[in-house]
Amino acid sequence: MVLAVAYATSKLCRCGHIIKAGYQVNVYSRTMSKTEDLVALGARAVSTPKQVGENSDVVFSMVGYPSDVEQVSTCLQGLLL
Repeated sequence: MVLAVAYATSKLCRCGHIIKAGYQVNVYSRTMSKTEDLVALGARAVSTPKQVGENSDVVFSMVGYPSDVEQVSTCLQGLLL
């Protein structure tokens, strides 16, 4: 199983437990430096939400507002396209 976190931040280090359990985790953030802690643990950073969806069986998305959910899901390189 491949898991992903769209809009990952260093605050999401609970994903570290998933990584340490042996699962592949893909992470994305508009500010890629926010993925560094998870990448250091073994996560794979991707450059678009679309890549998250294409390379993952399960997606967790952490965004602030409904408009952000719409953007990450349906933008040109969004999760659902």
